[in-house]
Amino acid sequence: QTVGAGRVQVRAARRGERLWLEVRDTGPGFPPAEALREGIGLANVRARLTCLYGADARFARGNAPEGGAVVTVE
Repeated sequence: QTVGAGRVQVRAARRGERLWLEVRDTGPGFPPAEALREGIGLANVRARLTCLYGADARFARGNAPEGGAVVTVE
């Protein structure tokens, strides 16, 4: 758990015909895979991407080497 101010960074870029989004924070990051329960927000994003773009959608989440969580959507 992080106490005090945190930081959220949102980056976006066009890659050919695709939109690339990255959201990262300075929090504790995601728990180990075996302990991870995907929350409503991430589950909704994943489901909507699949519904709209099928196999063409990309969604990844993980921890940054320097700490914090990173989510990438394409």
